[in-house]
Amino acid sequence: MNVDDLLDVEGIPDRELLEDLKQVILQADALKPRSLQKALGPSEVGHPCERRLAYGTVAARKNNLAPMERGLNRFNDPLAAIIGTAMHTWLEEAVRLANEALGRVRWIPEQKVEIRPGLSGTCDLYDVDTRSVLDWKVPGADRHKHYVTYGPGEVYEAQAHLYGAGYIQQYGLPVEKVGIVFLSRTGGLRNTHLWRADYNPALVQKVLDKLDRVDGHIEKLNLMANPNGFQYVDIAPNKDCSYCPWFSPKPEGAYQCNAGRG
Repeated sequence: MNVDDLLDVEGIPDRELLEDLKQVILQADALKPRSLQKALGPSEVGHPCERRLAYGTVAARKNNLAPMERGLNRFNDPLAAIIGTAMHTWLEEAVRLANEALGRVRWIPEQKVEIRPGLSGTCDLYDVDTRSVLDWKVPGADRHKHYVTYGPGEVYEAQAHLYGAGYIQQYGLPVEKVGIVFLSRTGGLRNTHLWRADYNPALVQKVLDKLDRVDGHIEKLNLMANPNGFQYVDIAPNKDCSYCPWFSPKPEGAYQCNAGRG
């Protein structure tokens, strides 16, 4: 490598350099190996909208979807997810170091759990001392404030209980509590918030019953081959519908939904 060649650059404007740096991040994210998802996971199935779950389930089962069928409304900036993934990796190592310092296993770090065939995920943490299943979340400032004020919401709450069911089902460990640790992406440790509740098997069963209904819709309406049938699956409109991958204020096809807004 010739150093003179490396230095023989007339200068890159800041704007171009900034775009080049962004591309480094985008390309690395795009090239990152990903397993082909064949089913929705615990982080998704707690959503109250059966149509959204039907869209997602069909999308997960088919591997030849056009962009429209994958959801046009996806926000494709990966930075928040990258930060979250990096934080989870760091926290897993922190948990292992904590066990070493204690001289025993109090914390069981990231483990795969299967709630039932076709529904599995990765649970972040199990606390032996309190018999608690815990999940790390690293939201931005606004969402962090929302979770502190109003609780984790239906989707995250269901996720936590499903992980509890998975630990009982797969490892036979007792689960008395489930919780979510909210670490502020923009704040300090003083802003960390813990939501915790008694493990609720009835809530788990409610989610599983909903998934069974969605599977029934997919079969009865032949949604794998006939997407026009999605219009007959119930929706659960709420203020966050605009963030749904399949939301569009003016739907142009079967794979778009306007959340019943006229």
